[in-house]
Amino acid sequence: MTSRKVDGNKVVDNLLSAASALDPTGASGFIIGSIKSILSIRDRAYISKFGKFWRAFEENKIEVDEFIRKTEEQKDWQKVGENFLLVMDSFSAFDKCYYYGKVWVSWLKKEINTNEFIEITNILQNIFITDLNYILYHLNDVRFNSGLNQDRLYNCGFLKRKKINFSSFTRISPNPIYSIWNKEEKQNESQGSNRELESFINDPYVETEIGKKLIQILNKK
Repeated sequence: MTSRKVDGNKVVDNLLSAASALDPTGASGFIIGSIKSILSIRDRAYISKFGKFWRAFEENKIEVDEFIRKTEEQKDWQKVGENFLLVMDSFSAFDKCYYYGKVWVSWLKKEINTNEFIEITNILQNIFITDLNYILYHLNDVRFNSGLNQDRLYNCGFLKRKKINFSSFTRISPNPIYSIWNKEEKQNESQGSNRELESFINDPYVETEIGKKLIQILNKK
């Protein structure tokens, strides 16, 4: 990602406008007030996070007023708005803030619903940034077990275990007349079952539907 100069005052003003409008608790006013007056290291990091987040809206030519208006037009938008600052603060990597912005844009465009937005955000909060960037930059690598920690991706909700019918490996004919199968048929069936089992053992995971949506959103230009 290329770096660019950011207008710090505009970032703070946008953050103040967005947080004040979307946070029904009023707690954001205190948080933003401290950011504008003190600007500790943590506060400066927060402004940088919001700058990354806002980049996704600038790429889509969405101004802060339109951002607020379109957000409040969404069904159950309060579920998203009330956690806005908490989610931003939870990201340990700046790239995630930009990705969060892209997910938000997709939500505003009604490409995902509110529940999907929340589920995707949960994955984004818990996934390791190294794993996520690996997936984004190695899309042609269909085997998730190369260079990735599958357990981590499973635990954060990005992967799920493949479904496999183990009963197919021990087929028993209910009718004694057909208990003696054609030798070639049995051999072919056995080879097919073995390939399925070998595939499951070597690569037991597959993307969840919500994981697929996350990658589709992040790869949109």
